[in-house]
Amino acid sequence: MKRQLSFEDMRKRAVPEIAEDEAVEGDEELPEGWARATVGDLADFHRGVSFKKEQATNQPGGGRIPVLRAGNLQNGRIVHDDVVYVSPDCVASSQLLRPGDIVIAMSSGSASVVGKAAVVSDSDVRTRLSFGAFCGMWRPRSATIADWLRIYFQSPRYRQLATKEAVGVNINNLRESVVSEFALPIPPENAITSIATRFDALSAKAGRARSALDEVPALLEKLRQSILAAAFRGDLTAEWREANPDVESAEELVERTPAPSGKSTGRAASNSVQPGRYAVAVGNPNTPTPHGWAWVPLSRVAQMGSGHTPSREHEHYWNGDVPWVGIADARENHGRVIDKTFQTITEEGLANSAARLLPAMTVCLSRTASVGYVTIMGREMATSQDFANWTCTEALLPKYLMYALLAEGDGLRDFGEGSTHTTIYFPELKAFHICLAPLEEQRRIVELIEARLAAVEAIAKVVAEARAAHATIDRSLLAKAFRGELVPQDPDDEPASVMLARLREERAEAPTKTRVRRRARGTT
Repeated sequence: MKRQLSFEDMRKRAVPEIAEDEAVEGDEELPEGWARATVGDLADFHRGVSFKKEQATNQPGGGRIPVLRAGNLQNGRIVHDDVVYVSPDCVASSQLLRPGDIVIAMSSGSASVVGKAAVVSDSDVRTRLSFGAFCGMWRPRSATIADWLRIYFQSPRYRQLATKEAVGVNINNLRESVVSEFALPIPPENAITSIATRFDALSAKAGRARSALDEVPALLEKLRQSILAAAFRGDLTAEWREANPDVESAEELVERTPAPSGKSTGRAASNSVQPGRYAVAVGNPNTPTPHGWAWVPLSRVAQMGSGHTPSREHEHYWNGDVPWVGIADARENHGRVIDKTFQTITEEGLANSAARLLPAMTVCLSRTASVGYVTIMGREMATSQDFANWTCTEALLPKYLMYALLAEGDGLRDFGEGSTHTTIYFPELKAFHICLAPLEEQRRIVELIEARLAAVEAIAKVVAEARAAHATIDRSLLAKAFRGELVPQDPDDEPASVMLARLREERAEAPTKTRVRRRARGTT
C-alpha cells in the first residue's frame, strides 16, 4: 500500500534543498575566503535624468528615449508600461542603462516603495533606456559582481536597511551615500558564478511550484461545482436508485406532506419560466428528471419570508440577544450553518420592525447586490431585508435546498435584474421551483456531497499551507546564498579580499568624485 505523502514530504519534493531553512542572512561568521564589502566597493552610482514637464511625453517615436519611474520596478524586474519619453538631449551617456545595471527607487511618498530595485536584462535594453531623477542606478564593476549584487538587492537585509534609512517628511529619500555604505558578505570571485547559477535554478524551480500552487484554488472551486452539479443531475446517486427502486417518489412525498402555513404577501409569483443550471428554476422548466424526482414549486415544500433592519436611530434596538443575519454573515458562512452573527438586535427592535424570528435550520439566500450567498440558521435568528428565507417542511431537507442553491452558483444572478447591482425580486422568488428527490435520496445526496466536499477542503488546507510555506522560500534561498551553503566552497579559490583590494585599486586610479566614507550600515 502506498504511503500517503505528508505536507512536509510535498514541500521537500518541491524544493528539497531549502525546505528546512527560513532564516535570513545576518552578521554571523563568514565562510573561509569570504569578506565583507559595501555596495560602494562593488558598484558606481549614477543619478537619474532630470527634465522639465514640457520636455516629456507619453508617446514614443522621434528618437525619444523611454525613462523609467519607480512604478516600473516590480518584483526585481523592469516593466515597460507607462514610461515617459524625453529627447536624447536630456540623457547623458552614463544614464543609458546596460545589462546588469541595478535601478533603485530613491525617492517616493511611500516608504514601501523607496529602495525597490530591479535588474536590467538584455531584453530591457534592446533599444535605448534610461531612468528618472526619483530613481538611481548602481553599475557593478564587473559582470561577476553584477551577479552577486542582483541577489543582494533582492534580500530582506537590503530592504530592511533601505526602509530604515529612508528619511523625509512628505517624500522619503534614500541617499546615495547611505546605500553606498550598506555592508554585505561577498564570496571569492570564482564562487559567485556557481552560487548565482544555483540560486537562479532553485529560484526558478520554486517559482514554477508557486505558480502551480496558485492555480489550485480555482481548480478546487471547479471541483466543488462539479460535485454539486453531479449531485443534482442525479449522477452521485445513480447506483443508489438502482439498489432502492421502491422508495417513495417525490410526487408521493409532496402529496402526503401538508403545505406550509402562512399567507403570501406582496406581488404575485411571476408567470415567466427561466430554467436554471441544475435543480432550481423560475417556474416549471419541465426538463427531464432522474427517476422518482419531480419539479415542485418551492413554496409548496417551504415557507418563504424575508427580513428587515430595525431603525439605526434607536440604539436600544441593537446589541441585544437576537442574532441578526446580514450580508457579511452570509459571506462568512457561505455554504455552512451559521451559529453566531456579527450584529444582534433586541426584542424591542424585533417587535418594532418587519423583521421576525425564524426557526433553526431556515435556509437564507442573499438576493440583493451580493446575490448568491447561502447559509442555514443554526438557531433562531432574524435577517435583514437582503435575504429570502425558507423554512422547510418535512418534504425538503434544509441542506438539500442549500446545496441545490449552491449548485446554481453565479447562475442565480440570471434570475435577477440589474447588471451592476443585481436583485432577485419576490415575484421570481415566489416562482422558484426545485427539482426534488425522494426524501431518502435527499439524505443520501447530502451525505455524498459533504463527504466529497470534505475531501476537497482537506486538499485546500494542504495547498494553503504549501502556499504559505512557499512565501518563505525565496527568503531561505537568499539566506543560504549569503552563508555559502548553496554550493560547496573551494578552499583553493582566490580569497574575496584579494578581489576587493583589486577593485579598490582600480577605483583609486579612475577619476571619481570625492566620497565621504562612513561606518558601513548593516554591520554590528
